[in-house]
Amino acid sequence: MAQIAVTIRLRKKLVRIHSSRRHKMAVRYLRGELARHFKAEAGSVRISKMLNEYLYANSTNRLGPIKMMVERDGEVVKASMPGEKKVVVETGKKEKAKAEAQTAPEAQKKTAQGAGSAPQQPKSGSESQQAKASKDQTAKTKGETQ
Repeated sequence: MAQIAVTIRLRKKLVRIHSSRRHKMAVRYLRGELARHFKAEAGSVRISKMLNEYLYANSTNRLGPIKMMVERDGEVVKASMPGEKKVVVETGKKEKAKAEAQTAPEAQKKTAQGAGSAPQQPKSGSESQQAKASKDQTAKTKGETQ
């Protein structure tokens, strides 16, 4: 669907609201106005993460007009900041990953352990000699105790 640029003025609605409640009331008012404008239910209005963070960051100050891009997909009304990139989640990849996780959990554990970085090698020859010597000593003590 096509996106529509919408401006909503929040200042008059939020002037007398205590600063600790402004974010909650701003979101509630925003959803109500978008629902009224697009003739939808307030529960079907979705606010993007970036727009919500903007409201939260600026809610202690007096909020001026907020410009946003609004799109309607069937019953759902989606509001986002202008210039915000859409995040597309492909459900096919998630289902494929779940199927792989169920079939080969050991293979994924091995790849997860090796994916971080290459195995670390000792920095100098003396470190590897010390490690060998300590292993030999532990093996000897285990052999004597058994």
